[in-house]
Amino acid sequence: MYLVDTPGFDDTDRSDTQILKEIASWLTASYSNSIKLHGIIYLHRITDPRMQGSAKRNLMMFKKLCGVDALKNVVLATTMWERVDKADGTERERQLGVTQDFWGYMLDNGSQLLRHYNDRDSAIRLIQSLIANRAAAPKVVLDIQSQMVDHGKDLADTAAGQALDDEISEERKRFAKEIAETQADMREALAQRDKVAEEMLRQHQDDMNARVRRLDSEHSALKVSLERLQEERFAKMKLALEQAEQESKRTREAMLAAQQEQERRQKTLMAQLEAREEAAALQKKELEEMQAKVDAAHKKEMEELQARLAKMTSKPRTRSHPNANAAQALYLWPTSVSLWGDRYIMIALHVDMSA
Repeated sequence: MYLVDTPGFDDTDRSDTQILKEIASWLTASYSNSIKLHGIIYLHRITDPRMQGSAKRNLMMFKKLCGVDALKNVVLATTMWERVDKADGTERERQLGVTQDFWGYMLDNGSQLLRHYNDRDSAIRLIQSLIANRAAAPKVVLDIQSQMVDHGKDLADTAAGQALDDEISEERKRFAKEIAETQADMREALAQRDKVAEEMLRQHQDDMNARVRRLDSEHSALKVSLERLQEERFAKMKLALEQAEQESKRTREAMLAAQQEQERRQKTLMAQLEAREEAAALQKKELEEMQAKVDAAHKKEMEELQARLAKMTSKPRTRSHPNANAAQALYLWPTSVSLWGDRYIMIALHVDMSA
């Protein structure tokens, strides 16, 4: 199941003529390739208290696009039930169904009326209603498809194109009348030398003239054949493809640059790691050399200590010191200085003479 979302005729960024050309382009291209529709889901906000001008224009254009035979394949779905009181919504739904200018005519010709509660289940029910209706209402050909493809009419000569052209003509007449009234007011302001009013009216007139030029442009845009419509569609598709290719190229270049930057960073990181490993190895070698020197010095010191201890524990050698007599005279008691190992030791004997 393929769902095609089409724009409405109250778009803020595109004119009704642009919308009609876009819808007609897709519908005629698909029909030319033997692709027919199983059905159409027409969405309407139940929050709208009444059928406004844009909604009426949407509905009118929708009827002209479809034609009477296709109405049996149409589901009229009300939305935004979560934003309205149920009783108010039910009454609005009833009024839509009984009013011939609204949905009454369509329901009389086989259309279905369902609700969409902004959840998956109700959305699936809308689609299933078209699937279940296939036996009674097989694939449909819309009027605009038949008129442009089968009968070779220009868009302006189709029922939808004529309806839109009539709307443009009526709007142009209203603007022309308003321009004429503005010009009369300007003459009066000029006679009264009211510069402020004259300037305001002049700006309003310029605005009306711009709107008339826009309507004339839309009127001319409707005069397009199927071939021209497909050429425009092809040109748009080609432009979109070129833009997509350019964007893809920019994306690939950005990805390549990012990959190269990543590789450069990896190389830099590897070089840093290798440098750190070399520094660590060198430091380890220096530590080992220092440890070897410390061990050698410690070994030598221990050997020297052991040698000294061996000398100290050997049989003592004693002899008199040359200054023994001087020491005895100094201390006034028997004193001797002897050599013990490699050191001289003074031995003094203190005698208590009073005893």
